[in-house]
Amino acid sequence: FSFGKLTGEIPLALVLAAILARNLSGRTFFRTVFFLPSMLSVAVMGIIFYYLFGSYNGVVNEFIRSLGGDRISWFSDGNKAMLVLMITSVWQNFGLNMLFFLTGLQSIPNELYEAATIDGASGKQQFFRITIPMLGPISQMVVMNALLGSLKVTDLVLVMTNGMPNGKTEVMMSYIYKLFFTFGTSSDWGYAAALMLITAVILGIVALIYLRMTKRNSEIY
Repeated sequence: FSFGKLTGEIPLALVLAAILARNLSGRTFFRTVFFLPSMLSVAVMGIIFYYLFGSYNGVVNEFIRSLGGDRISWFSDGNKAMLVLMITSVWQNFGLNMLFFLTGLQSIPNELYEAATIDGASGKQQFFRITIPMLGPISQMVVMNALLGSLKVTDLVLVMTNGMPNGKTEVMMSYIYKLFFTFGTSSDWGYAAALMLITAVILGIVALIYLRMTKRNSEIY
């Protein structure tokens, strides 16, 4: 879930930020629209997408039927249900990451692009040779927050699938939550507390490894 979500969320946020950083008409409107999902409650967002992907009268299935296809039972298959969870999470979080990238783009000196243009660099070359390296510190922070946030996801899973079908969409934090508040025995509480401690250690290790691997990206020369 974490890595599948990030492969869609981070590139989408970066591309939209690069587009909206230009002097386009209506860019303030689109910035606001893209950021709005980040302001909604996770529970509200989960309910909205649950009905969008409903098996019988969901908007997505009705659209598929209008194209001549058959209805898809999104939440009866583990892979399809996990895909819906990823789409929902991406839709909710990409706007905030887009704003972070916009902040980084606006801090890049225009003189670098002017010099590159004079030297004959194309727009694609400027993006990969100037924009991406200069966004190193921002990218490091955005990816780390998105990675840790996706590893800690709980409420979205509980609202949309509750781990179904057959536990195939269960994630570690939703499982720990159920041990604390659903099963309700003292042995479950002790087991849940132990799992919570182990999860904290895992998240700390992931953060340290990531920061170590991306240390060079955080330095701009």
